[in-house]
Amino acid sequence: GKTALAHALSLEQEWETVEINASDLRDSKALSKLMGRSSGSLSLFGKKRLFLIDEVDSGKDRGEFQTLTKLLRESTQPIILTADDYWSKKIAPLRLLCKPIELKKVNKKKIRDRFLFL
Repeated sequence: GKTALAHALSLEQEWETVEINASDLRDSKALSKLMGRSSGSLSLFGKKRLFLIDEVDSGKDRGEFQTLTKLLRESTQPIILTADDYWSKKIAPLRLLCKPIELKKVNKKKIRDRFLFL
């Protein structure tokens, strides 16, 4: 749901999406290579890029959280971080730079009833 919502926002705003899964980041160099200069410039076609860093709380923190903190401060492009555990201690420095949006669990019965109504 979190990732789908970020993609829907990107489509609605006509932004390009750069999706990064935090578990794929090996260290700060990998993050810098993926985002680096792109976080400060428009795409080839003059569009904004939405950087989606999925499951940021699953990262190992081999320097990438410090790099991500710097990128959050300096980026001119929108960045969305998703997490399963917003209160994880390892992402505490990131919380200071982000606006939290809590998504509640979906009630499957209400969705089914709504579809039947339509």
